[in-house]
Amino acid sequence: MPDRSGPLRVVLVGAGRIAADHVRAIDAVPDVELAAVADPDLGAAAALARDRPVVVAPDLAAALASAPADAAIIATPTATHTRIGAEALDAGLHAMIEKPVAPSRQELRSLVARAEGVGRVLVSGQVVRFLPTVSAARTLLDSGAIGEVEQIVERRVEHRAAAAPWWSDTDDFLLHHWGSHSIDLVLDLLGVRVTRVLCRGGSGVPGFDGLDSINLLGDLSNGGRIALNQSFSSREPLHDLLVVGRAGTLLFSGYRSLALDGRSIYSADESAVLAEGFRAQLADFATAARGGASPRAAAHTVDGCLAVIEAASRSLRSGAVEAVG
Repeated sequence: MPDRSGPLRVVLVGAGRIAADHVRAIDAVPDVELAAVADPDLGAAAALARDRPVVVAPDLAAALASAPADAAIIATPTATHTRIGAEALDAGLHAMIEKPVAPSRQELRSLVARAEGVGRVLVSGQVVRFLPTVSAARTLLDSGAIGEVEQIVERRVEHRAAAAPWWSDTDDFLLHHWGSHSIDLVLDLLGVRVTRVLCRGGSGVPGFDGLDSINLLGDLSNGGRIALNQSFSSREPLHDLLVVGRAGTLLFSGYRSLALDGRSIYSADESAVLAEGFRAQLADFATAARGGASPRAAAHTVDGCLAVIEAASRSLRSGAVEAVG
């Protein structure tokens, strides 16, 4: 069981692109080991496992039949999170589910209740909370370095020539995909709520009739404002985020660097920043799974983020400003 001595044994469910980041994190965290990789595409699962002495299986149940485990990392399409998360919890595993942890608040709350019922840790894969740049920004904000925050503006755009098959599994795809990071970042950093939103969106990716471009405006509970502008249709890639306070301004350039009023606070290769985020996220999860401190990204803490996403989805359809539940 998870409270035994020895390494925390992890089943990785899903062998897509993000799974490789989780494998590197497992390698980087002491006393955590990969026990199995589960994916319907056995070739992809085997490629991810490489030469490791781990079980390769088509699904979680088959993996657990051959590989005793303590925890699961679920990195599958969003539409499958609730089902596989419940399966993992019912099998007695602690679970980390990639963002968004569930497609809706109702499903999130069902999973949280299930985890509480079986006494297992359930966390959301909010890796951005653990990035060194975000940690540095949190320290500055907590110290009052920029004063009361008046507005946050994000531009995150790039070009994707074709849609991935799983995009269509989730309504308003981009809101869940990038929005679940950007909205959570604002709420977690500032400790505020979004009270109402206005959202517009569309699709510019050939062959995809879902949402791959959004403009979201929101009012914050502290009187500030948020503006998120995200798109997969821009031939000029750009990712930055401004946190404008009454006494100073923070600028994130992607996730790789942070500046305060034009002065560099932190800068590193973005791949190294992300690697450290995944390592810190897994270490935090492992500590909680062993009965230590409560996890920084406990699943219930993303309820507010999902509330904003749901309000933005309503706004897309109504064309009106929508209150956030």
